[in-house]
Amino acid sequence: MPYYRVKPTDLKIGIAQELRHTKDRKEAAQIARSKLRHHPTYYAVMPMAEEFMGIQERQVKPIYHHRKPLPPQMPQGWYGYGT
Repeated sequence: MPYYRVKPTDLKIGIAQELRHTKDRKEAAQIARSKLRHHPTYYAVMPMAEEFMGIQERQVKPIYHHRKPLPPQMPQGWYGYGT
């Protein structure tokens, strides 16, 4: 697999993206550099791919159900009525 030269502007964008997953800036730079060496347009393509798949990492809100649970109901079927 060929290695590509990493552009400083792409690396800056990659570090910002990877800091969403880790707090260590050196680790984020290492991950971003590794991804950009193998795929130079990785951080340009990812937002489009996430949008296509419906992934919105920052805007996802947890789902809360405010309804009370339904009371248990009798199962449907014949129970020997009329015998």
